[in-house]
Order: sequence, then structure tokens, then C-alpha cells
Amino acid sequence: MPKHKTLRQYFEGVDETQQAFADRVGITPAHLSRIVNAQGAPSLDVAVRIASAARIPVESLLPPNKTKNRAA
Repeated sequence: MPKHKTLRQYFEGVDETQQAFADRVGITPAHLSRIVNAQGAPSLDVAVRIASAARIPVESLLPPNKTKNRAA
């Protein structure tokens, strides 16, 4: 089970800088900052890399599904 549930919680609980983490997962620090601050969503590929590196659920990085099942 992951120790943290969100990327923000990950950074609150570790000594790693966002710069070092961004380098480790292959994205820019600015892109990572937008993701951490919920100002942008990563692509699925980037979300998987971040989730794996931070040991958080990938779902926590993806935007919520806004479609509703309207079956009659």
C-alpha cells in the first residue's frame, strides 16, 4: 500500500526537492510544479512515471472523469 495518497503529501514527507524529482522522472520542474499545485494534469505516461517514483496511486494525478452514465 502506498505511503502517501497525493503528490503533495509525498513532498511533505520526503527530503527530495521538486527539482531532483522532476529530473528523476524526466519532466521540467515547472511542469511538476503545475501538477503538484493542481494547475495542470500530466499525460498518462508522465502520471505513471510520477506515481511509480512517488509510490502514490496514479489515479491521484489524473483529472476526475466528468462523464456520467445516463443509461435509461
